Amino acid sequence: MDLLAWWVVATVGDSVSRPFPAGEKLWVLPPQWGDGRSDTVLVVGRRAGAPANGLIRTVVPRQDLAAFRVGGVYSTDVLDRLTQPITLGWPARMWESRDQAARAAALWNSSAA
Repeated sequence: MDLLAWWVVATVGDSVSRPFPAGEKLWVLPPQWGDGRSDTVLVVGRRAGAPANGLIRTVVPRQDLAAFRVGGVYSTDVLDRLTQPITLGWPARMWESRDQAARAAALWNSSAA
């Protein structure tokens, strides 16, 4: 498997029941609105009880996520879902570099403390 992109990943906290199970790894997109310190973030992950390819993209409260870190994207299915436009004519923002993703992960971890 080849590395396709660097991305912020996080773990779903215990208090969240839907649509993702606790402990599920999610890929977190860069802030799509506001000042970059959004209380909500756009994520991609596998829905609870879904088959392996049951990826969804949705908005979740950032406080429901933990252990932000940088991880590699190796799946074309995941990358396709991450890079899907928000709406027609409005492409989703992507992480420009591993360093940018690492800075965001560090910021989000420090604000959760």
